[in-house]
Amino acid sequence: MNALEKRFGRPDAIAIAEIQNLRTLQRPTDSPNSICEFAGDFTNIISSLRKLKKNRYYLYNPEIIKCTLDKFTSAMKYRWFDFSAEQPQEEPDLIKMARFLEREAERCSAYAPPETITQPRGIRSHRRKGYRKRFLHRQIEERTQNRTDRRVRAPYVKKRDTSSRTAKHL
Repeated sequence: MNALEKRFGRPDAIAIAEIQNLRTLQRPTDSPNSICEFAGDFTNIISSLRKLKKNRYYLYNPEIIKCTLDKFTSAMKYRWFDFSAEQPQEEPDLIKMARFLEREAERCSAYAPPETITQPRGIRSHRRKGYRKRFLHRQIEERTQNRTDRRVRAPYVKKRDTSSRTAKHL
């Protein structure tokens, strides 16, 4: 049990990984789906950081707050400014931001179309990429083949008679 705690129970490594996940979150657009997805991802990351024992530093990190705020759309920024002004100052900004995004997702969820998932996202996108890659590769091969064919059998190019030309110019 001690070996498992030493290997997997490193709160600093987990926190650094979660902060990196915050940095790499996709920017939300103004669509309700995008806002709901962003809010869900953000809330999951913040709840992971809250569970760690050393959460004070990570939840008060101003660089992460700025990085996340830069991802917001302009309308979301203004709503965040209003929301943040009404919240207690002692609370970490990342927790306030998670609450704000939960509220935004709750309001947008009624307008977001339902998601239909037939296969896991990773498998589906991987198959499409392979198909696109093969398809594009085939198109490129066909284009280069057509170009070389045109060069070889161009019927509109006439052979020049160099013998009569040289005789006139001499």
